[in-house]
Amino acid sequence: MEPTLTTIPAPLRAATDELATAIMMSPAFDAYRVAEEALAADSAATALLEQFMDTQRRIRARQASDTLTQADISAYHDLEAQVDANVLIRRYGAAQQRAQATLPVVNQTVSTLLGIDFAKLARRNSCC
Repeated sequence: MEPTLTTIPAPLRAATDELATAIMMSPAFDAYRVAEEALAADSAATALLEQFMDTQRRIRARQASDTLTQADISAYHDLEAQVDANVLIRRYGAAQQRAQATLPVVNQTVSTLLGIDFAKLARRNSCC
């Protein structure tokens, strides 16, 4: 059985906080935050995105239960076209992808410095 830490040593906590701050202040995450705020400020775009995500869930459920109809598929494609045409949603999606793309680079850098797979270690010790 591996020993577990009940408290994080102060120097490690400070370094972790510094890393988190640096990541959140990076250009990719800053752009993501701006895009997320712009999307949240537009109730029509937010409602459209929520409707699209609900429709995706419904489509998957109907596929699983073998009750998907051509009308469901057509309605989904119509909604997908509306989402694709929305500038705020497109910017949000692109910013989200850029921010997510930076995380493997951060992991590789930290892993190289520590000599271990940082992401694997973080997953093992987290709830998610």
